[in-house]
Amino acid sequence: MILQWLAHACFFIQNEQGYTLVTDPYTESIGYPVPKEIKADIVTISHEHTDHNNAGVVTGNPLVIRTAGTQEALGFRVTGIPTDHDEKGGQVRGSNMMYIIETEGLRICHCGDLGRMLTEEETKQIGHVDILMVPIGSVYTIDAAGARQVVAALNPKVVIPMHYRTDIAGDELDGPEAFLEYMTQDEYAVSMHHAKTQEYTAADFPKRYKVLVMEPTCGKE
Repeated sequence: MILQWLAHACFFIQNEQGYTLVTDPYTESIGYPVPKEIKADIVTISHEHTDHNNAGVVTGNPLVIRTAGTQEALGFRVTGIPTDHDEKGGQVRGSNMMYIIETEGLRICHCGDLGRMLTEEETKQIGHVDILMVPIGSVYTIDAAGARQVVAALNPKVVIPMHYRTDIAGDELDGPEAFLEYMTQDEYAVSMHHAKTQEYTAADFPKRYKVLVMEPTCGKE
């Protein structure tokens, strides 16, 4: 499985069969350049805000998933789990869909713009997680302390922070420093800007708990 962080909450996943999935494609309004071409077979949309729902930028006539429940296609099993974009039941910013993406024997949890703590029932529904993509930037999502609680609840082996301030975009958001400090305290190994692309298989998956701070593929032009 090949994994790239394009930017913000947008990831590119390719399985061994060569089929691809993209999460939460964004518009240029957030400050990151939009790739001139994103081609995928499946697109997941966590919610209908323009920094997460730009499905039209993805070519290849993809299957676009916006709803709860489970769909299987092209070596991917995708399960949407409804949550909220805020701490008031969605009254402020609306709903949010978390997705469990299963492929190549691994389970990825993409939190979208999760805006509150998980309930006990949601935690059970999510189940085992190998790779967690979690927002940490506050303002529009949970903050570093909230993300730490989500990590503790789901106990993933690999954590990839997203939706935070970088030197390219997100000036109104928190940077990664507080979250990384929490993770170090919780005995996660922190790998800073390790790569733009990661490759994983179930057989050689990391044994030690790890936070992976990736370089956005869509950086400054």
